[in-house]
Amino acid sequence: MTQDFRLGDVASITAGQTFRGRSETDGEIGFAKLLQIKDVKEGVYPGGDLPWAAVEEERLTLRLRGGELLLPLRGNRSDTMLYLKRNEVPTTTPNQVA
Repeated sequence: MTQDFRLGDVASITAGQTFRGRSETDGEIGFAKLLQIKDVKEGVYPGGDLPWAAVEEERLTLRLRGGELLLPLRGNRSDTMLYLKRNEVPTTTPNQVA
Protein backbone atom coordinates (compact mmCIF):
# COMPACT_ATOMS: atom_id res chain seq x y z
CA MET A 1 0.00 0.00 0.00
CA THR A 2 1.38 3.40 -1.00
CA GLN A 3 0.96 6.38 1.28
CA ASP A 4 0.85 9.85 -0.27
CA PHE A 5 2.77 12.71 1.29
CA ARG A 6 2.70 16.40 0.57
CA LEU A 7 6.02 18.21 0.33
CA GLY A 8 5.06 20.34 3.34
CA ASP A 9 4.73 17.15 5.39
CA VAL A 10 8.43 16.35 5.04
CA ALA A 11 10.08 19.75 4.43
CA SER A 12 9.81 23.38 5.44
CA ILE A 13 8.71 25.48 2.44
CA THR A 14 9.56 29.17 2.20
CA ALA A 15 8.91 31.56 -0.68
CA GLY A 16 11.66 33.95 -1.67
CA GLN A 17 12.18 37.64 -0.96
CA THR A 18 9.39 40.06 -1.93
CA PHE A 19 10.54 43.03 -4.00
CA ARG A 20 8.54 46.21 -4.65
CA GLY A 21 9.75 46.55 -8.21
CA ARG A 22 12.96 45.54 -9.87
CA SER A 23 14.71 42.76 -7.96
CA GLU A 24 18.26 43.37 -9.18
CA THR A 25 20.41 46.46 -9.20
CA ASP A 26 21.94 48.03 -12.28
CA GLY A 27 25.42 46.78 -11.44
CA GLU A 28 25.72 48.68 -8.17
CA ILE A 29 27.24 46.89 -5.23
CA GLY A 30 24.62 45.84 -2.73
CA PHE A 31 24.26 43.80 0.41
CA ALA A 32 23.15 40.42 -1.02
CA LYS A 33 23.43 38.48 -4.27
CA LEU A 34 20.27 37.50 -6.18
CA LEU A 35 19.62 33.99 -7.50
CA GLN A 36 16.74 34.36 -9.98
CA ILE A 37 14.21 31.89 -11.35
CA LYS A 38 16.19 31.71 -14.63
CA ASP A 39 19.20 30.46 -12.62
CA VAL A 40 17.31 27.42 -11.30
CA LYS A 41 18.46 24.44 -13.37
CA GLU A 42 18.22 20.71 -12.69
CA GLY A 43 21.01 19.49 -10.42
CA VAL A 44 23.42 21.33 -8.13
CA TYR A 45 23.95 25.09 -8.29
CA PRO A 46 27.24 25.48 -10.16
CA GLY A 47 28.11 28.87 -8.73
CA GLY A 48 28.71 31.89 -10.86
CA ASP A 49 28.48 35.63 -10.96
CA LEU A 50 25.04 36.62 -9.65
CA PRO A 51 23.76 40.22 -9.76
CA TRP A 52 23.31 42.24 -6.60
CA ALA A 53 19.80 42.29 -5.11
CA ALA A 54 18.01 45.62 -4.84
CA VAL A 55 17.37 45.24 -1.11
CA GLU A 56 18.84 46.88 1.97
CA GLU A 57 20.25 44.75 4.75
CA GLU A 58 17.42 45.55 7.19
CA ARG A 59 14.76 44.53 4.62
CA LEU A 60 16.34 41.20 3.68
CA THR A 61 13.87 38.54 4.84
CA LEU A 62 15.33 35.45 3.17
CA ARG A 63 18.95 34.29 3.14
CA LEU A 64 19.69 31.06 1.34
CA ARG A 65 21.65 28.51 3.32
CA GLY A 66 23.66 25.66 1.91
CA GLY A 67 21.78 22.42 1.33
CA GLU A 68 18.45 23.96 0.34
CA LEU A 69 16.40 22.77 -2.63
CA LEU A 70 15.12 25.52 -4.93
CA LEU A 71 11.89 25.05 -6.86
CA PRO A 72 10.55 27.48 -9.50
CA LEU A 73 6.98 28.57 -8.78
CA ARG A 74 6.14 29.97 -12.22
CA GLY A 75 5.66 28.24 -15.53
CA ASN A 76 5.49 24.51 -16.12
CA ARG A 77 9.13 23.72 -15.35
CA SER A 78 9.84 20.92 -12.91
CA ASP A 79 13.54 21.70 -12.33
CA THR A 80 14.85 21.30 -8.80
CA MET A 81 18.24 22.63 -7.82
CA LEU A 82 20.36 22.04 -4.75
CA TYR A 83 21.92 25.30 -3.53
CA LEU A 84 25.35 24.96 -1.95
CA LYS A 85 26.60 28.09 -0.24
CA ARG A 86 29.93 29.06 -1.76
CA ASN A 87 30.90 32.28 0.04
CA GLU A 88 29.99 34.51 2.94
CA VAL A 89 28.01 37.02 0.85
CA PRO A 90 24.28 36.62 1.64
CA THR A 91 22.23 35.28 -1.27
CA THR A 92 18.48 35.65 -1.68
CA THR A 93 15.90 34.72 -4.31
CA PRO A 94 12.64 36.38 -5.41
CA ASN A 95 9.25 35.01 -4.41
CA GLN A 96 8.95 33.11 -7.73
CA VAL A 97 11.23 30.50 -6.15
CA ALA A 98 10.47 28.34 -3.10
